Amino acid sequence: MALTCPACSKVKMTPLFDPEKKLEIDLCKNCNGLWFDDHELREFLKSDRFTRMFLPDLINVGNVVAETYSITMKARVCPRCRVRLEERVHNGIAFDICAQCNGIFLDDGEINQILRAYRQGRKSGDKVIEAEMNAGLKREAQDPFSILTPIASFFKDFFDLKKK
Repeated sequence: MALTCPACSKVKMTPLFDPEKKLEIDLCKNCNGLWFDDHELREFLKSDRFTRMFLPDLINVGNVVAETYSITMKARVCPRCRVRLEERVHNGIAFDICAQCNGIFLDDGEINQILRAYRQGRKSGDKVIEAEMNAGLKREAQDPFSILTPIASFFKDFFDLKKK
């Protein structure tokens, strides 16, 4: 069953499938928004098919041109759960997430903006997006010290909790 676009509210989204990754995402052909079910964003970033389709500048993100769009401020609804989506911010980029099913809706161009910020080392903001980007772009991190990353992350989180 086709999902209804959270931004356009009455337009049905088109399911797109990557048979190699067994991954389906949903595209609104009206506003070019993308819907990702729980953990699909990370798989999307690993998909060669979707990378070529939606992120042609993945290799050289510095050349991505940000465009602006007129987006309604009307409350958006999760196409799966039919509950109101929460607006969250990651590196100054607002996006919508469902607190119930963890689905993520990105308006046209937001995936490129988030990816560019990630590549520039700016990883502040929403932890869901950060986790998805880290998991999805893991293939880029060929760091010989990557074994230390989980340990470093644990200590960072531990000390951040102590500050609160």
